[in-house]
Amino acid sequence: WAEARELFSDKYLEKVLVAESRGRGTAVESAAERLSASLKWRREYGVAHIRKKDVARALAPNHMFWGSSDAQGCPILYVRAGMVDLDAYDREEYLKAHVFLL
Repeated sequence: WAEARELFSDKYLEKVLVAESRGRGTAVESAAERLSASLKWRREYGVAHIRKKDVARALAPNHMFWGSSDAQGCPILYVRAGMVDLDAYDREEYLKAHVFLL
């Protein structure tokens, strides 16, 4: 779990594991497995290596942005897909822009 602790605070991890196990009626171990799968995906996709300069062109139209917060204080990512010409972007570039913002 060293990798998870590098990316997330202990408070966040505790909140996610407890909330996931409550929300789905499963054990904490199941939530831990999902978190582990998420970390694996982050490594395989190279999330840590995506930089703003890599996705600047896809972010330029300003159709994706962080806005206000929800009732729990979590930030809201707005994606105004209708404002972008998807034919102008390579699919991988567009996906990386979404991942970068997350």
